[in-house]
Amino acid sequence: MFLLQRAELDRAQQMVGGASSSREDPGRSVLEGQLASAAARAEDALTQLQEREQELRTALVRTTTLEAEMAELCLRPEAAGVARWHQEAEAAVRWQQEAAEATR
Repeated sequence: MFLLQRAELDRAQQMVGGASSSREDPGRSVLEGQLASAAARAEDALTQLQEREQELRTALVRTTTLEAEMAELCLRPEAAGVARWHQEAEAAVRWQQEAAEATR
């Protein structure tokens, strides 16, 4: 998914880099600038989403590890609270994936 987005950003940047001179068409130069700006914003958003995804995955792994440790110690966590937190972490990962798809 991220590779496809990266390819689209690269393609847009190549279009801007290989464009004709602004003396030929001033309107095109404005559009190229806007495209370059949009591509930079999309790249920044993608980077932030990837960082957030990693944070969420790390939190999910940590939660799973803690749940296993608690089970080993025969401690019974408040099942509803742990399950809710786990569901929220999964929902956050889904939200991140949907947001990444929206930046395509």
